[in-house]
Amino acid sequence: MAIGFHRLPNPKHIKQHVLWTLSKLDGRTVTASVRQVPHGTELIIVFKGELLWSEVFTDSRNAGVLADSTRRDWEANGWTSV
Repeated sequence: MAIGFHRLPNPKHIKQHVLWTLSKLDGRTVTASVRQVPHGTELIIVFKGELLWSEVFTDSRNAGVLADSTRRDWEANGWTSV
């Protein structure tokens, strides 16, 4: 019996879709994006060019709900749409 294995794609080469970008007057930015990974949809939050956090969802609707909620939280703290 043979077991088939395959290589997972390099995470840096998986295409991302930017959902939103917010900024402050001093030039700082925060961006939310999603990408399809083998286990579901990954929501990625990048702050000042660095990964702040990410989470993988088996139901992509949950990623959208969290992205919207996160955006409202940042906007409540004075961040505006780019």
